[in-house]
Amino acid sequence: MGDAGNSAASRAWKGVNIAAPCGRRVFISVGRFVLERILTIGTNHMDKFIRIICDTLEQGEDVVMATVAGSTGHTRLAGARMLFLRNGFTHGSIGGGFFEAEVQAAATGLFALDNPGVRTIRLSGENDAPCGNGTVAIVEHIAAVQSNLEIFRKLREARHKGFKCCLVTTMSREGEKETPLARTLGNCHEAALAADETGSAFRYPELQERLMSVSVPVIENVGKCRYFLNPWKIPETIYLCGAGHVAQETAELAGKSGFRIIVMDDREKYANRDRFPSVHSVIAMDSFDNCFQGMAVNDDSYIIIATRGHRYENALVRQALKTRAGYIGLIGSLRKRNTLFAELAGDGFSIDDLLRVYCPTGVSILAETPEEIAVSIVAQLVLIRARKANARKEAPKLHPAVPSGPRLRPEAEGEGIQAI
Repeated sequence: MGDAGNSAASRAWKGVNIAAPCGRRVFISVGRFVLERILTIGTNHMDKFIRIICDTLEQGEDVVMATVAGSTGHTRLAGARMLFLRNGFTHGSIGGGFFEAEVQAAATGLFALDNPGVRTIRLSGENDAPCGNGTVAIVEHIAAVQSNLEIFRKLREARHKGFKCCLVTTMSREGEKETPLARTLGNCHEAALAADETGSAFRYPELQERLMSVSVPVIENVGKCRYFLNPWKIPETIYLCGAGHVAQETAELAGKSGFRIIVMDDREKYANRDRFPSVHSVIAMDSFDNCFQGMAVNDDSYIIIATRGHRYENALVRQALKTRAGYIGLIGSLRKRNTLFAELAGDGFSIDDLLRVYCPTGVSILAETPEEIAVSIVAQLVLIRARKANARKEAPKLHPAVPSGPRLRPEAEGEGIQAI
């Protein structure tokens, strides 16, 4: 669709505008309208990470990727990744200090080899390990060949579509002769068959069931074979209702913390790419009526309401309570919360419904400025995300997700949030 087509579409659907950075044609549902626009996806840290890999491989240059793997110890940074290029450029971090320096030396050594390889770096000293005792890093040489480029392109595309994937790399057992390196991309969704870079059936069917449950990078031994499973999870989505100063600061900090941000407002002068250059998407709409319709709001979604008046807040909280959102946050005072909750209770909303709403949103740090309020809000989101992740690790079959509702609220006590 050219510029003229875009202008006509904008006129046909007055007040509905999707601002986004790089051109990918999609259908965006806003309320009861569907508008064809050019959507460009903002980048968070992992999106940028994959883009650097793809860009470097396209230029015919190899890269080395280091990943902190899970272990029997308490590895705090399991899943942290770092890139190394031949020219000395690095991106990301695996904790810094002596351990990162050792990994960087291993990366330099891999660049010097004729054939791509994999190295395992272990650090058991408690005092020296930034990630905790038992830290293990897998350091992979990714050659600039077409098969690797296709794998990371497919990984980038899968993340844009919201699919969790897992890179599977063959490894030699310790003490054995190094085996030829093979890398495959597996799909972690039960509804889709995993496929490798050729599009054929997944070459390691013995790992298929494991791919469904893997949450952090791990080394997996199956029979006589050894694999490195490196899952790339989809970031949790924040629906940020309101595009004012607090929303602007919150979006920036939350994006840097690994969340995917969708900003919505009924004022185009606020809801635009100039104010929100790095979020996933910005939606300017006629009104907030039915604003979550057509959105994939689920247990891993966070709704933050930061609008400019009680009328909007009341309506948005009511809409949010009809979704499956795992978090509903409202900026405001205790007085505002009590007034709102009294109205909601009078209209038939239950205590369990009200306990889903965090108001005032954020942890109590006596925040005053937009920047401080953003720190307060994002700190609470990071805490809840971590608790959900830990709950899934401890009981993945019984509790696939921490449900929203009152079971979260007792843990909020002492964080400046009072349950009524």
